Amino acid sequence: MKRRDFVQLAGLGLGGLALPFPMMGNPVSIEALLEMPLTVVQKKQLADVALNTAKSAG
Repeated sequence: MKRRDFVQLAGLGLGGLALPFPMMGNPVSIEALLEMPLTVVQKKQLADVALNTAKSAG
């Protein structure tokens, strides 16, 4: 096995281990999210946060 293949497989394995476990927050059902829809102001704030995060990430 070449070093490059090993690094790829190890990365996939570690990534797979992290998937089933939520890292932050608690799981929320879709029904709970639909009970109280977001206001226009909240949507704009979320859009601004997403845009700033994307810009800072490059």
